[in-house]
Amino acid sequence: MSEAHDDRLLRRFERERSARLQAEAIAESQLRESYEQQRDLDVVARVATLANESTDVRDTFQAVLPLLVERGGWMTGHVLTPTTDDPTAVASAGIWSHTNPTFGEKVQAASAGRRFRSGEGLAGTAYREGPTWEPDFAGSTTFLLRDELPMGSACAFPVMVASDVVAVFEFLTPVPRPADERFLALCRLIGAGLGRAVERSRSAAAEAAARQALENAVEERTRDLVDARQSAQATARARQNFHAALSHELGTPLHALTSALDAAQSTDGDELAALLAVAQRSAGELQDRSAQLLRNADSGLGDEPPRIVSLAKALEPSFDAYRRILGDAPRRLDVAVDATAETPVLLDEGAMVRGTEAVLTTAMLAADEGDIEVVLSTSATHATVRTLFTGGGVGVPELAQLAAESADGETTSDTAGDHTTISLSLPCVLPDTFRTGTTDRVLLVDDTAVMRRLCSAMVESLGPTVDVVNNGAEAIAAMSEQDYGLVLMDLSMPVLDGLAATRLIRSGRSGPVAATTPVVALTAHTSSTHLLRSRLAGMDDLLSKPFSKDQLARVLERFLPAD
Repeated sequence: MSEAHDDRLLRRFERERSARLQAEAIAESQLRESYEQQRDLDVVARVATLANESTDVRDTFQAVLPLLVERGGWMTGHVLTPTTDDPTAVASAGIWSHTNPTFGEKVQAASAGRRFRSGEGLAGTAYREGPTWEPDFAGSTTFLLRDELPMGSACAFPVMVASDVVAVFEFLTPVPRPADERFLALCRLIGAGLGRAVERSRSAAAEAAARQALENAVEERTRDLVDARQSAQATARARQNFHAALSHELGTPLHALTSALDAAQSTDGDELAALLAVAQRSAGELQDRSAQLLRNADSGLGDEPPRIVSLAKALEPSFDAYRRILGDAPRRLDVAVDATAETPVLLDEGAMVRGTEAVLTTAMLAADEGDIEVVLSTSATHATVRTLFTGGGVGVPELAQLAAESADGETTSDTAGDHTTISLSLPCVLPDTFRTGTTDRVLLVDDTAVMRRLCSAMVESLGPTVDVVNNGAEAIAAMSEQDYGLVLMDLSMPVLDGLAATRLIRSGRSGPVAATTPVVALTAHTSSTHLLRSRLAGMDDLLSKPFSKDQLARVLERFLPAD
């Protein structure tokens, strides 16, 4: 019985020992599996970090290759890339990693000058079929370097972007080895990750090329705009200087002569009246000739007349031009048109185009990324172009101010975080705006004493009561104290000129009644530019010096209330 008991104990011991050994083997296998998985994850993480930090694909391949050589226990690693003349063939990219320099140099020498078409050799097979393993060179029909390397094993996998192979990684060792499915699975992961890195690099390169092309196009467009602006400014200066000189030399004395003759005709004496009538006719002829000369010069200098147009229509060609500049770039120019921007208004179209194009150029040069958004709107007094983009920084307010100066308008520039908004605003007038006075009292505003005397006498001879002031500031003060049916406003005056004074009157500076009082410009300048500026300032008409009593009478009849 003792022997039987001992046998049972021995069998039990053997069973427990076998179970313990089996459990230890399973635990060891699991630990080894966990360890290998962690090593694979570490390699994948390091490859991802290298791919994200590198800005060059070749540098990425060079950094990743030794990681895989070490992880797979290979003696040499090699990167091949498609040839330039045949993208279906791969050849050495000159990227190597060796843990055994002697074997590595042997492989490198055997590979020199060789190319492998799709399906040819280990690299060509990986190109066509994906990750490939050659367990033993001896007797292999696919390993084309077996004459130089008669013994060993190798593995290769492709790096792909979509369906295109951009590289093949190849690993070799002089010792035959069976296929390692774990390493092949790792190769698939690494190949996919590197493919995404190559795709990002290509996208970044394409974006950089597109941005450079855009910057070149914008720079060229900017030069064109600057040249056009300088040419236009030179023409405008020449025109203005000519008008100023001619108007000063002819307009003012002619008006004084005409007004004096008007007054003298009411004196006694038939012969004196007849002579004065002849002098008046002669002065009128001289007036007509000078006016025609001014119109001819104005036309020859290419001045454009005021135009009634909607803000959206005026800027449409500019937006089309900048969209062509952007071309196929990822960024877009989006234009949102408020309903008010479709309303026709009297607008300095050329100035608005110059200013908007200057703002768009600023946005393209200052924007970091993302679309450029433009919002158009108009009110009864102003047309506004609001441009929004991502980016900005130092220099944007100055560029915005230059845009305003190019258009004789106003800009505001605001940067909040990464977003910048530039608003360009120019005066406009609704074309159907018509004002009439509520009293027959007239305010004459002129800085020249003889003009105040003669013109006030001419107005009084036609019936209305006249008050006289010397400049725009005095006009604002007078209109704050007294209601007028009409203001005759000279444009060029010290202290405050006629245009600035009218803008303040229209803004309500002299009260709500004054804001709706008709204002007629008195000026020796007859160009369409001056007419446009006076209308945009809020004036209702322009009476050109020298003017006759009949011309003045028609203005009074138009704006003053009927008796």
